[in-house]
Amino acid sequence: MRIFYSSIFFLLLVCGFAYAERDSTPFYNARSQNDDIARWLAGWSHQVNLFREECSNYYTFAITPVYSQTFKSFDIADALFGSDLHLKCFETQYITISGSAIGSRDINTEWLADYFGLAPDFKGRVYFKPKIKNAMLDFNIYIGLDKWLPGLYVNFFGPLVYTKWDLGMKEEVIDAGELGYAPGYFNATGVPRGNLLNSFTDFVTKGKVPTLDDTTFFIPLRYAKMADRPLHKIGFADIQAVLGYNFIQDVDYHIGGNLRFVIPTGNRPTGKHLFEPVIGNGHFYEAGVGLSAHGIVWENIDDSQEMAFYLECWFTHMIVSTQIRSFDLKLGDNSRYMLALNMTDDIIDGLSNEAGKEPDFQFNNVYAPVANLTTMKARISVPWKADLAVVFNYKRCNWEFDLGLDYWLRQPEHIKGPGKGCGNPVTVQTWALKGDAQMFGFREDNHDAVPLSATEINATIHEGTNSVKSLALRIKTPQVIISPIDNPGVDNPVPAFAQLGTVELLDSDFSEQINTSFQPVLLANKNIAHCRASTEGLSYGVFLHINYVWRDEHCWYTPYLGLGGKVEIAPDGPENTCPSVCTSNAIPNSLCGFCDEEVRLQANASQWTIWLKGGIRFN
Repeated sequence: MRIFYSSIFFLLLVCGFAYAERDSTPFYNARSQNDDIARWLAGWSHQVNLFREECSNYYTFAITPVYSQTFKSFDIADALFGSDLHLKCFETQYITISGSAIGSRDINTEWLADYFGLAPDFKGRVYFKPKIKNAMLDFNIYIGLDKWLPGLYVNFFGPLVYTKWDLGMKEEVIDAGELGYAPGYFNATGVPRGNLLNSFTDFVTKGKVPTLDDTTFFIPLRYAKMADRPLHKIGFADIQAVLGYNFIQDVDYHIGGNLRFVIPTGNRPTGKHLFEPVIGNGHFYEAGVGLSAHGIVWENIDDSQEMAFYLECWFTHMIVSTQIRSFDLKLGDNSRYMLALNMTDDIIDGLSNEAGKEPDFQFNNVYAPVANLTTMKARISVPWKADLAVVFNYKRCNWEFDLGLDYWLRQPEHIKGPGKGCGNPVTVQTWALKGDAQMFGFREDNHDAVPLSATEINATIHEGTNSVKSLALRIKTPQVIISPIDNPGVDNPVPAFAQLGTVELLDSDFSEQINTSFQPVLLANKNIAHCRASTEGLSYGVFLHINYVWRDEHCWYTPYLGLGGKVEIAPDGPENTCPSVCTSNAIPNSLCGFCDEEVRLQANASQWTIWLKGGIRFN
């Protein structure tokens, strides 16, 4: 019984942690396929950093077929979606999509279906099981330049990579819904059910949008799309170039240092997909230093057996690179999938408050996903990145055995604006958040529709500020019944009028006067959560390699071939600690409102890797 209760406690503990508050990142920044000190060192520790009494040059070549695959899909999905992800022991993680007409919806985790052109009584689940697979052919050449200067060497290496990123997305439509939208919510005339979409996948994957009418437009999602099939890419990852010198060297030991340079040959992120395949490090140039050392701790009398320890450390700075990234808003994770509305300062029909004063802006009959507005060029850099490996090597005749530990760390990214103007739509156009606001009022005298200036800057991916549940959290007098169709929760609500304060504007039931925002609250760069998109990388690995060397002291070349593998664990990182300077309404000290402070959200994958490493040393 004690074992049974202990097991139950453990499962509750694990599941309890799963429901803890968690942050997410709009860009998954995985480790470069070429950034693997364990794979570099394993199998050729006796073929490089050699002590040459005759001071002659030598050349070592290696070709390594490699396959790697991530595991712990939960961690990747958790980094992408945070607390909105429904977690249950032994089940695939999912997000619930539900419409505003469903009274039982959870306003803390469920995404509002209205944003995606779905029916107001739609309900569905979207499951995620993300995975990254890499197939590589790694090329490595090491040249010992002892003839020029004993201990001097150069090294060049880089893999040809085929990578496949699969979000593992599957949708379950529980109820496609039967309702349409009443006049005023999206357009003046209402949207029948037949004009709406039937699945979340239609919107977020296929780029479909609902048909509103001839004058009101819904722009498709162009960035941060979710692919329901694997995405592939092939190409060379980074090429690393090393110039090194072993300043202490003998037959049984060496200590040396090197200068390291990384030339990016992979692709840059484009922001088009949430989980987009990346080859290499995201197209960063890198520069840094390295440390190399080894020492034989035991050998038998005829040198047929020996034990040695090897140490290899790499430190590089990732120089500023321009990437296209999608960003959330500061109001919450996944807010890039909310719905924005376009506004104009050309006021029509005399929209006004009771005093007859016109608002600064009015709805312009255009909707767009927030991701279309918050995807932009950004300048990214990483102060430093480190990779460290410690290896125990045992040699017996022609056989070699490597057992090692690997530690990898990438500091949090620094994200800055690309310069004056930025050129993103939030800067150059006028946009606001729709939430669940009614966008049209109806004249009391003839019931003609008039566009409003209603905005909801405090809406979230889960809920607008007009909903009954949302209002209940803010209104102190719950006995007062306020209808959501009257716009009670919009920004700066005032009764709406036409004809400069002479004609009341009513709700879609023509029963009560509707509110509009005076003034509306528009989106600006200060609302974009640039700093919360910064992530760090951290992993611990253990690796094993078994190698066979065809040794012949009288031969001018030495072949070798070995099989190895590694398991790499990426622990859960600390929660996002976006500084107050980034979350305040004051514009941060950057030309375009970007934040250059550090945050710490873990976004590296756990993975296993196998390789077959073979090569030749020319003596």
